[in-house]
Amino acid sequence: MRTLCMLILLFSAAALAQAAQPYVPPQLEPWKQWVLEGHAEVACPVQQGKHQRQRLCQWPGTLHLELDDHGGRFNLQWWSASPG
Repeated sequence: MRTLCMLILLFSAAALAQAAQPYVPPQLEPWKQWVLEGHAEVACPVQQGKHQRQRLCQWPGTLHLELDDHGGRFNLQWWSASPG
């Protein structure tokens, strides 16, 4: 069930990132990679805050804890829309 929820979240985030992509005319498509070089954050979804807009390029997913009397272990997965 957790895996299904993570997949839904991942596909939803990917759909939002894809929806945020601006239209590029076919004549300019060959230039797209060159123009975006060094601006990987453009692929990140935008969060509208109270006073500003901010791009969310990475955010945490589910935290798994395994605790016992002798210590513990944890696993935290992150989602990333850009290299980093």
